[in-house]
Amino acid sequence: MRSRRIKKGGDYSMANAVLLNLFPLKIDSKVRRLYFYNPGAEPEVFASNLTRVNHIRFQSSKDLVWVEIPEVNLKLVPTDVYKFKLDKEDLIENDERLFFKAFYAYITKLFRDNGYSKLHRRGEYVKLTPLWRLSSNPEISCYASYRVRLYNIEKKYYVSISPRFLFLSSEPVLTSPIKGSYVFNIETGKSYPLIELEADKIKILVNEKEVEVKVPENYYFNFSVIEAEKLNFIKELHQIYKQKTNEFYQRIPYDLNFLQLVVDFDKPLEISCEKILITSNEFYFREGTSNKVSEIFKLHPLKNNEDLRIALFFSSKAQLAELVPTLKVIFAKGHLLSKALADLDFKRLTLVENPTNHQPYFLYDPENLKPLDNEALKKVEGKTYAIVILDKYYGNLVPLIASFPKNFVLLPILKENLIKKQPYVINSFAYKILNFTENAQPYTVNVPSGTLFVGVDLSHENLLKKSHFAISAVDHLGKVLYVGVKRNLQLSERFNEEILVEYFQRIFERYKNRHSRAPARVIIIRDGLWLENTERIAEELKKFMNEIALVEIVKNSVINSLSNLQEHVIKITSETCVYFPRAYHNQKGVEIRIRINNTDIDNDEIMKTVYKATILYHPTPYTTLRIPYPLYITDKIALLGDEWKLYVPYFF
Repeated sequence: MRSRRIKKGGDYSMANAVLLNLFPLKIDSKVRRLYFYNPGAEPEVFASNLTRVNHIRFQSSKDLVWVEIPEVNLKLVPTDVYKFKLDKEDLIENDERLFFKAFYAYITKLFRDNGYSKLHRRGEYVKLTPLWRLSSNPEISCYASYRVRLYNIEKKYYVSISPRFLFLSSEPVLTSPIKGSYVFNIETGKSYPLIELEADKIKILVNEKEVEVKVPENYYFNFSVIEAEKLNFIKELHQIYKQKTNEFYQRIPYDLNFLQLVVDFDKPLEISCEKILITSNEFYFREGTSNKVSEIFKLHPLKNNEDLRIALFFSSKAQLAELVPTLKVIFAKGHLLSKALADLDFKRLTLVENPTNHQPYFLYDPENLKPLDNEALKKVEGKTYAIVILDKYYGNLVPLIASFPKNFVLLPILKENLIKKQPYVINSFAYKILNFTENAQPYTVNVPSGTLFVGVDLSHENLLKKSHFAISAVDHLGKVLYVGVKRNLQLSERFNEEILVEYFQRIFERYKNRHSRAPARVIIIRDGLWLENTERIAEELKKFMNEIALVEIVKNSVINSLSNLQEHVIKITSETCVYFPRAYHNQKGVEIRIRINNTDIDNDEIMKTVYKATILYHPTPYTTLRIPYPLYITDKIALLGDEWKLYVPYFF
């Protein structure tokens, strides 16, 4: 894989090699602490003024002011500040935490000195000059931003830089014709919910309090991906990322040339062959293997021999009459849904009759989503798939879930999606039915037998000052064994370790009941960083078994490449790797970090196994999870409440 370097402007590519956007530092991992003493000023005021004009934080005590910087030649302003500088300096070595802090502070100074604003609480910097107005909506402008993260890779420091794009209103809030829910302060880099907008006043929510902004001209509307869909520029947003990302990667050495004092852009990290752990996915079907789940319609599920009972639910008889021609085509033998279900090896399809009128349909109330004839539903026996045809998008389908007997599997679908009769939509719907068939097995992937995956997540409601703990368990075949949630905990970034131990006992027993033996190993995956005491957790879980690994997932990794690395797993250190899920729009990395591994398989195998947990389940045959399946489940619980039951096949 090694070969001659190609010099091509800002291109850090290499023939037949994989290079990552990890650039080595030119400086040592030492921190200098410079001291100042100004007898004519209060230390706190002196420090505040120096922070403001120098774009780097100065700290103060009762009499002294100091700043911590990497080993660089820092030029301070005003120049007469040096008459207050003391000869005393501290040189601090072997303190990685302090070095990281000093490095980020210095990097922030360089960005701000060169016209960038730091996004609040993120290592991301946005250039305050817009790139262009959107062609699909000129009232919105695109800005370039860069995420920066420092890594210690085998005792050598690298900085990863990834271009991104920010979408703000073209005009300040007070004069912008287009409106949004959030406003962005271009000076502070902070976004706030908009409370009220008057002719010359902007009121925002800050720490749960309504505040009128002092400098309205600094505020612009900030648009998220969700708002991009509503404002009809989502297609252009994806085009920008797809067409412009590589260009901006190549421009990093030029656009960010002010970083060359500390970053060596000429030597991006080269990945050797032995560090590429996986290069493609492989799925095992009944009649062969493929790297695409969509091939299931040709190669057939690994296991399925089920009959299928379907009950159709309409919002009214008028909707039924409107859809009869469409349904005849969809259910015609050898066409669309009928063909897709046959390809997925369902043996017999039966439309369930309404016991009240002996017609092959049921009605529900579109206002409250409740069936109109509950007594009829109680007479329907056996597992039944309820296709509920919706006239419109409903923000909350929990009433629908609560209204049906337990033997019904709910499959809501928008009316417009049926009328369009698009094959990929119909195939996805058929595949969802397969996913929700308990005894079926769509495919397998090469995960070590006996592996139990446990996903844990802690989500937050800051306004209510509450946290919610969610947990799920999945076996090596992708079957969901357990889902649990403990809501309304005291707001915290950490959960009590005893909660995990309590749920683990239930999961452990559930696994033994399902498989008639204990798991061979358990991999517990944390969504985000393990802030809890991992040593204590591992010790507490020894009462159940010793073969346990604790792993954390960083969903939005800065690490990337100009190369197409989709489906690749790349080892960064002995405990860390980055993988790149298959994606339709743009390539994004996810990091796996091993905190503890007491299992019978080594770290490389743990990394590969955790990655394969992302392909244990596909919501549709055309979409891939970015995160391991157990965390997909906990994500759904956090975002959707009880609606997760519409997305996760759980049969307990």
